[in-house]
Parts: sequence; structure tokens; C-alpha cells
Amino acid sequence: LRTLVLVKQSFACLWTVNIMILSLEEANDCISRTGEGEELTISNQGFTEVSVVSQIPTVNAVNAAFNQIVSLDAFRVMKNLVRLNVMHNGISSLEPLRGMRNLKVVRASNNLLSSLGPLAECPNLKELWVQNNEFRALNVVNDLKGLENLESLVFKPNPCITKQKLNDKAYRARIIIKLESLEVLDAVRVEDEEREKAASLAGEQDAKAL
Repeated sequence: LRTLVLVKQSFACLWTVNIMILSLEEANDCISRTGEGEELTISNQGFTEVSVVSQIPTVNAVNAAFNQIVSLDAFRVMKNLVRLNVMHNGISSLEPLRGMRNLKVVRASNNLLSSLGPLAECPNLKELWVQNNEFRALNVVNDLKGLENLESLVFKPNPCITKQKLNDKAYRARIIIKLESLEVLDAVRVEDEEREKAASLAGEQDAKAL
């Protein structure tokens, strides 16, 4: 028992050393003015805790990529947010983004996401990056069907594509049929001819039901 306690204490000390908390002073120093407003850039700093961003709700662009962030709760109050980059973190939920009507760009690749549901209430979303997450079924993109402004999606690779044994043509067909406003999928433009072939290959009604 004594050994176990010591091991726990050791882990606790190690975890404390690894915690990197963004301070308000640091955050203010990382804000720059652009033509679109204020942008906070805190990428590649190893931050695990960024709750202080809730104190600067006027910022409309955040680049917090390549950190160790596990929650977006601090961003919940940032109703002016237009662009958010949180690629390469440990985020498992987009729930705090629900209802953000100004949000246009979300880059959340290389995280632990399993649902896109909250984004269904972000009507002005135009660009979404979510490759290399934990999506186990392709029908997660059904939550994006009502986003009439969504033009670009980066989704591949994800576990559901391998699990369902979809080749590239079948995968693209199912996504294109589901998301009619999409102009670019995985950095490749969706041409009218491909859209027509997708409908023929997948069967429009069957694809929408998947």
C-alpha cells in the first residue's frame, strides 16, 4: 500500500509539472488586430488549460493548434468567434460551439471527436476540418445536412471509412449526396459531373438514408 501511495504521488507530481496554464497577461500579449477584428494566436505552446479566453469574448479568431487542450468549455462565451483552429489537441466534444451563429471556419483535425452534432446549430459554417478523429460511422456527417453555407469539408482519413471498407469513389459519393452545398471535399473540388455520378453510383435515396 505504501508503494502504491508513492506511485500515485509520483504521478501527481509529474502531472503538475506538465500542466501549462494560459494567463490573461499572456493571452492579451498574443492578440493581434487584423482586417476582420482581433485574433488570438496561442498555437504550439503546450497549453493544457486556456479557461482565461472566456475573459476576452470580443476576440473573433483563435489559433490554438498543437497544444494539449482537452475541452472547449472556455470558448462557450465567445459568441463573436468566426474562425477557430484547435487542430492537434485532445478535444473530445464540440458541444461548447453549439449555437455560434457567427462561426465560419472550424479546424479540429487530429483530436478525439466522435460527433458533429453541435455544429448543426452553426448556420454560417463554411469550412470544416475534422480528419483524423474518432468517427466510427459515416452518418456523423448527417448532422451537417442543414448547413446550407458549408462549402469545404476535410474528413478523410477517419476510422469509419476503413471500417465500412469504402474506396475513394464510394466514400466521396456518399458525402457529396449528403451535403449538397459542398464545393470542395478533402481539398478536391466537387465538379458537377462527379455529383451526377455520385447520385448514380450510390443511389440518391439510399445514400441519404445511410
